[in-house]
Amino acid sequence: MSCPHYLGMKEKPESEWTVNPNAWEPILTPEEVEVVNSKKGNLPKRNYKRGGSTNNSAAPFVLTGKITCGVCGAAVTGSTGGRKAQTWRYYRCCRSKNAGPSACGLGTIAQWKVEGAVIQAIKEYFVNPDFIADVMKDFKEQAMIDNSERDARLNNLTKAIKRKENEREKIITMAIKSLITDEESSLFMAKTNEELSALRREAASLEMTKTFDYDEHAANAETFRKDIAGILELGNAEAFAGMIGVMIAKVVLFSDHVHIEFEWDPSLVNQALPVGETGKGKSLSRIGGEGGI
Repeated sequence: MSCPHYLGMKEKPESEWTVNPNAWEPILTPEEVEVVNSKKGNLPKRNYKRGGSTNNSAAPFVLTGKITCGVCGAAVTGSTGGRKAQTWRYYRCCRSKNAGPSACGLGTIAQWKVEGAVIQAIKEYFVNPDFIADVMKDFKEQAMIDNSERDARLNNLTKAIKRKENEREKIITMAIKSLITDEESSLFMAKTNEELSALRREAASLEMTKTFDYDEHAANAETFRKDIAGILELGNAEAFAGMIGVMIAKVVLFSDHVHIEFEWDPSLVNQALPVGETGKGKSLSRIGGEGGI
């Protein structure tokens, strides 16, 4: 609706335009405009064909490389298909795609269903404040165990350092009393000093290890939770792709659910696929529009 012709207005050619700088107080600086314009070319274009999907036809299949078939174990990749103005986007088992449906019974599953299940799992496990509280509880318990082990090791190192210092004093005393030769004294001293230095380095490293600060880690966890929620709310495919690359280790696809393995948790999370036949679900690649994030 930005075309002036709709209002009966005739627009002058660009060669006849005049520019009046500082006609009013600007709301953006030239630098800010330059930054925005530099990013406009990277924004994906939506498909506005009549009757077509509101999915971004150029959006990536963000699970590619991380998703496998739960029926046959083959890789799963994203594909597009359709006719005329309507386009479908779906994940498909590579074995079924290459050797035919008889090779694997998984078939094709809509992109919005697969990625929607991943979104829901992320929401339930990482955006939920109760989950963060449970994580912090476990982390604190583990930190207390780690700190206890650290303190015990430091105590043993302190004793070992003291013993080596006493050994060195004995070597010096024996050398002064000519109980050992100069050559023996040098060998014994070099070996003791080397061992003493190694013990001191390890002790210094442990002493620099920061003890568990619950408030600081809780604040970091809450910031992480809000960042994830913000990405989900924003609905930017590029941000989603980056988040999936960091958070998701593996996705195993079945006909009605997925197994999800997060990078820092080897246990698999079961998540049912959303139900429905239309593309009105949530997808990691949907940018705004009906059914967008």
